[in-house]
Amino acid sequence: MMAASQLMALVFFCFALLLPSVCASEPSVLWQFTRDDAGTSLVNADLTAALGNPVIAANTRIFFSWNEGVMHSLYLTPSATDFAQCTFTSGTRMVTRGTVVGTNVTINFTTPGTFYVLDDQGSNCALGMKMTVTVMGAGFVPSTTTIPTTTVPTTPPPLSQFANVVVVTWMLGATYTGISVTGDDLIRFVWNTSSTTHTLRQVTKAAFDSCSTTSGLVRAIVDSGTGVANVSVQQLAPGTAYFICTIPGHCAAGLRLAVTVAPARTRWNVTVWSLNNATGQVYVALVGVDALTRVWVSPEGLLYDSSASAPLTTARPVTTSVFLRDVGTIRSVSLRSTDGWLASSVRFQRGDGSTASQTFTCSLSPDSPLEQLCVEAAALTTSTPTPSTNVTRNATNTSDCSCYREVLVAPSAGRVFVCIPLGCFSTTDTATDAWADLPAIAHVVGGSIDGTVYGTTLAGAVVASADAGITWNPASLPVTLVAAQNYTFSVDNLTTVPLDADIRGSTDGTVLWGPTSQGVHYNKDGSWVLSALWACSCDGPCGLKCNQ
Repeated sequence: MMAASQLMALVFFCFALLLPSVCASEPSVLWQFTRDDAGTSLVNADLTAALGNPVIAANTRIFFSWNEGVMHSLYLTPSATDFAQCTFTSGTRMVTRGTVVGTNVTINFTTPGTFYVLDDQGSNCALGMKMTVTVMGAGFVPSTTTIPTTTVPTTPPPLSQFANVVVVTWMLGATYTGISVTGDDLIRFVWNTSSTTHTLRQVTKAAFDSCSTTSGLVRAIVDSGTGVANVSVQQLAPGTAYFICTIPGHCAAGLRLAVTVAPARTRWNVTVWSLNNATGQVYVALVGVDALTRVWVSPEGLLYDSSASAPLTTARPVTTSVFLRDVGTIRSVSLRSTDGWLASSVRFQRGDGSTASQTFTCSLSPDSPLEQLCVEAAALTTSTPTPSTNVTRNATNTSDCSCYREVLVAPSAGRVFVCIPLGCFSTTDTATDAWADLPAIAHVVGGSIDGTVYGTTLAGAVVASADAGITWNPASLPVTLVAAQNYTFSVDNLTTVPLDADIRGSTDGTVLWGPTSQGVHYNKDGSWVLSALWACSCDGPCGLKCNQ
């Protein structure tokens, strides 16, 4: 917190009915992404520039207002580092996070110096919602142009800063194909004709297909024929939106439009449990199912940036927020880091708290050491997830033992393959069959996405099976391969539950597989079941005495 000697600042809401002369004479700042009635939105450097860099006299108040359907906050700091990196360590939160509407929210600057106002709501600051305020000493006369004189738009703006404007020229002879928007976006229908008139109506699919003007009405946008129009349509529901012109013959002549609508973005609160420290960026994407059982995938979004956020470390879980597509009930979370950072667990909850939180366990993607796939446990508890600390593995085998434990959940093959010095074995990845011997191979190498599995014989020759391990033929390794992993464990840190990074999913996504120092386990209903024990000729259970 700032000491009183650094800055004395007060925040209050100014009501014009009570203080008309004061409110009218003080400068104001439009503290939002949407800048005007046309719905123009700014981010990053453009937004920071639009907010201005006011130079004011001591004991001057600045009024902040916002009303765009997006949550904001006000955080006051004397730290240039906080401003540059969007960190919040040296100042005071003047308006709490989650405030949707601010009307003449006032900060009183009483002490000369340079101060910074940041929005520490979610990623708002990183998106440019911040400004510098220079407070001058006695005798300073401020310029009337140092602070933008803007007012809150009087017409409804787009619901978020992520809105795009899609312009449709509504005219006979036009061809409308492949138009896609999101629930954030605004469609602007424009026409200007002298020879004919048009209407605009949103209808059901049945009315769209039949060009019906008497049934299937969703909403009448322009229901009386006019030759000139410029109308906007927004807040479309996910799915397909259908529009027609009801002037006789126009719809049948092609004046109709089907628009694919993806869900709007929503704010998600995210808690992350780290296995190591992040020094770069972390990106996230979601897959989910809505109430109509439609599957939605969110575009990848920035979850964390080490240059602008509190650090992701193993010392404690970190909670942040991110705007991503509203995919419904989340089924899986994809994480991608730029520096090898790994999470043990992540928890998601809608920013408005309207649904229960979901916690996901993360495992390393077989495709990249920088990517993780996180899936939800079938049986959730209300306890706080504990990050895995037992990830000690030997990079190389330095003992005299010759043990190895190769495990592959083969993509698209529907099988799990395990090789140890006593032989190789296979079972269905749905854990419905017994283990079968695979005498043709001594090692399993990996699998390709077409279902082919690769291994090597006792003589070291590469062989491949396209029928889930029944027959093996000479082959060459492909360029792209999901590699089997050779699992090692420390005798000082043994586990009976698979580590997060070692868990893999079945082809149909219903069963999880993972190794421990005991053997190979599967998880169908939220609990881990031991499917097969390790065995080998080394001392201890498969060489564990050798610290493998």
